Amino acid sequence: MQTLFEKLRRIGNVKIWLDTEELQKTGQVDPESLKIKVESSVALLVFLSQGYLAAPFCQTELRAANNAQIPIIIVCDDDVTKDMLEKEIEEFKTAKEQDMREEDTVTLQDMTKLTKQAFPEAFPEDSAQDSERVNEKPALWWSRDPIFVRMALKGVVQQLLKYDLQLPPPPKAPELLFHDELIFRRKWINEKKEVSLFVSSDYPKVPSIERAFKKAGENLGIEVSISSAREDGMTPVLLLCPDYFLNEGLWEETFEELNKEHLEGAPAACLLYSTDMSLDMTTYMKEAKKEFGDDEAGKEKARKVFTPLWSAWPKVSSLQTVAAEAQLKAQLKAQLKAQPAKQPSRAPLSFSSSAKTSSVTPSAA
Repeated sequence: MQTLFEKLRRIGNVKIWLDTEELQKTGQVDPESLKIKVESSVALLVFLSQGYLAAPFCQTELRAANNAQIPIIIVCDDDVTKDMLEKEIEEFKTAKEQDMREEDTVTLQDMTKLTKQAFPEAFPEDSAQDSERVNEKPALWWSRDPIFVRMALKGVVQQLLKYDLQLPPPPKAPELLFHDELIFRRKWINEKKEVSLFVSSDYPKVPSIERAFKKAGENLGIEVSISSAREDGMTPVLLLCPDYFLNEGLWEETFEELNKEHLEGAPAACLLYSTDMSLDMTTYMKEAKKEFGDDEAGKEKARKVFTPLWSAWPKVSSLQTVAAEAQLKAQLKAQLKAQPAKQPSRAPLSFSSSAKTSSVTPSAA
C-alpha cells in the first residue's frame, strides 16, 4: 500500500489521506475521525491484502463508504484469493455469533460485496445488473513487476477521474495513456499490425493464453491469430508452468525454439513463466535441475533454458492481458527492425523563372 500511496502522491493534484501515515503523525486515529475522512472523500481506495477484512479500522472505513455511497476503488494484492477472503468472513461470523449487532450485519454484507467485486467470475449466480455494476468499476490487481504496477496506477487514476469529473463508464470514458503508450499508438496508427502465434496444445493453460493475447490485440489494434498447428513465420509462445519439466514434449520444444532464436529470420519466442501458487523462476530452476540432473549435460540444458529473459505470467486474467500486450509490442518492434530500411520519399524540386517553370525529380545516387 505504501508504494502505491507514494506513486499516487507524485502525480500532483491528488490529495490522499492514509490512516497509517496519520497514526505516525498523531499517534492515534479514532473510528469517528476515520468515518469523517471517508465521507468527505471522492473515493475510498482499498488495498485488499491478507487480513484486510479482519482489521476493525478497515471494517469501519468500508462500512462508512457504503453508508455514504462513496465509490470504492479496489486494488488486490497478487496473493489474495477468494478462499482467503471467505475464510476471514467466516472468522468474523464466528466471532460475532453470540452478539451479532445491526452494525455487524451491515459489515458482513459489505465484506461479501467487496469479495464479489474482487472475484466477479466466482459468483455467476449474481444478476445481470450486479455484473454490470461490477464491470463499471472492476477490481485492479497489484504485482511488483513494473508493467503491472503501471497498470494498477493507471487504473486507480482512471477511476478517480471518473468519480471526480462524473465521466461516463467505459467504453465512452476518455482513455488514460502513459506517454510511451501514446507514442506507440501514434507510430503504428497507419501501419498494418499482424502477429501470428503458435501455442502447443500440450499446455494446460491454452484457453487463458488465447484469451489474453486476443484481448491484448484488441487493446492495441493488432490482428492476432493463434494456432496449435505450427507454420513458418509464427511466433511460438513458451510458458513455464507447474510440472513443465515433467512434460518431455514441452521442454524439448523449448530447446528447439531457443536454438531457432539464433537463426536469421526466425521469430523470437514469447518467453513467459506462470506465477501461480506464488511460483518464481527459482522454483522452475529447481525443477529443471531435478529433471535434467546435476552433471555437465544437465547444467548445459538448464543454462540454455534460463539464460534468456523470461517474463511473468500472473494468475489474474487482467494482468495476463497486460503481459500479453508487452509481448505483442515486442513482436511489432522486432518486425519493424527486421524490415529493410525504407527510402525516404522526396518531393519533386521546382525551378521557376520569368519564362517558364520546370520540374525535376532527383534520382538515387
